[in-house]
Amino acid sequence: SQTWQTVVATSGTGSSNVTATAADASGNVYLAGTFTGTVSFGSTTLTARSATVSDLFVAKWSAAGGFAWVQQADAGADQPTAVAINGPSVYITGFFNGPTSSFGSSVLTNTSATSTNDVFLTKLTDGGTTGTFNWAQQAGGFNNEQANILAVIGISVYMGGMFESTTFTLSRSTLPNTGVRNGFVAKFADAGTTSSMVW
Repeated sequence: SQTWQTVVATSGTGSSNVTATAADASGNVYLAGTFTGTVSFGSTTLTARSATVSDLFVAKWSAAGGFAWVQQADAGADQPTAVAINGPSVYITGFFNGPTSSFGSSVLTNTSATSTNDVFLTKLTDGGTTGTFNWAQQAGGFNNEQANILAVIGISVYMGGMFESTTFTLSRSTLPNTGVRNGFVAKFADAGTTSSMVW
């Protein structure tokens, strides 16, 4: 029979929700989700930058020492949907529907003036006890888009999802919608502190 080995809870003044997880070969667990108000991961407390819009969090949990680090992206009504790990690189994809969304120094601007869902892809570097955003990419149109699958092989990052816009722009490529909702798969190349779309 199976038994629980450990259970860890967050605390705070608002709501928090884990929407994506991944584990590495060393047993570290990476969590991504959303929160409002404040949320605490061990001794680290994050505060949402808007009283009405949820922020994104990324946390690393170690069986040896609990939460090692936590980062947040702000004020874009972000929704992470998938996490992938490759060595110290932590990749997250999902969508945001605020006017802008910030991942460290990278600021993404929503394609639609009406703030429908745009796709994001971002990378953090795990420094053991710190996590740092390196870059963020965006894709969108004038209706809703969402990414919900992610895989990494070497420096190649593969992202997939759906789009409802008449045209969907990913970097220098534009895909036409042939129905109500179309799927997409895209490949990006990670260059460390920057990235580019391959196809």
